[in-house]
Amino acid sequence: MIKRGGENVSCVELENIIATHPKIQDIVVVGIKDSIRDEAIKAFVVLNEGETLSEEEFFRFCEQNMAKFKVPSYLEIRKDLPRNCSGKIIRKNLK
Repeated sequence: MIKRGGENVSCVELENIIATHPKIQDIVVVGIKDSIRDEAIKAFVVLNEGETLSEEEFFRFCEQNMAKFKVPSYLEIRKDLPRNCSGKIIRKNLK
């Protein structure tokens, strides 16, 4: 759960919405410290092979599919996400 400006935002809810984007293979969102809103939302995405995604396209997709206060503030495109031996994403390595 991310605390953003007095609102609780579910990471799973955001990840499920963002995962519907046709260019995105994998997604995780985390809360990072923010002096104004307690926590800012940062999205880490892995794209499908051969795809490109601009920040503008990503944020426009988010704005069209979720409430404004749930839209991530930051985007980082990665080749992969850190996982443990069980295959779960290690969120603390992404802060």
